[in-house]
Amino acid sequence: MPARARKARPATMTLAEQRTLLLAWQEYEAMVGRILPTFAARGLRDLGDDLDHMLICRSEVEEVLDKYPDAPELLGYRANLAGLDAELLLRRTEVVERLTEEHLARHRQRNGIPHSHWWCYLDELDREPRPGSGSGMNTRRSEPGGLTVQS
Repeated sequence: MPARARKARPATMTLAEQRTLLLAWQEYEAMVGRILPTFAARGLRDLGDDLDHMLICRSEVEEVLDKYPDAPELLGYRANLAGLDAELLLRRTEVVERLTEEHLARHRQRNGIPHSHWWCYLDELDREPRPGSGSGMNTRRSEPGGLTVQS
């Protein structure tokens, strides 16, 4: 049986992809870096629409980065994304507390979100059982990018 040909990836980003990445990046960075801390500090409760926008922006960033895994011009984005993602993971409990119980599930269903987009599964990060654990709750979990989360 002949080997299956790998799908060729484009060599350079289009202007539309560059624009999408830049806009999505700016929105995600603003939400994680400034808006989420403001919600927590002021005790605000309704995060739903803002969170949906943040998750969509994070997914748009991921789509561009996945399409160009070896692009040297994206190394800075990748490095900074790890820090923003770590901040989001640290704030996941307060984010989930500011949503209705079904909010993230509806967002995933409405937008057809794959499991590889872990940021859309903040409400489920600690629900999966560890091997050999009878509790059904994780206390540590490794996330994509090598991040380890302590609950």
